Amino acid sequence: SGIPVVDYVRWNGATYPMARIDSDIQFVEGCIKDREEHPEKYPDEDIPAVLARQRALLKKLRQEANDRKER
Repeated sequence: SGIPVVDYVRWNGATYPMARIDSDIQFVEGCIKDREEHPEKYPDEDIPAVLARQRALLKKLRQEANDRKER
């Protein structure tokens, strides 16, 4: 699936993979970067509009993270 497995955990007699998952901020940053560097991957998207929405979401996520730190 492309998700990096970093370890395994046993629970109820079964073994499950543990994966490294990006934070929401890292995920959105990656989406923005990929669209900026490889717009050809997204032929059916209005890239400028999608980037504008993603940048707005990134700003919101960063503000929420800063608000949590200040508490």
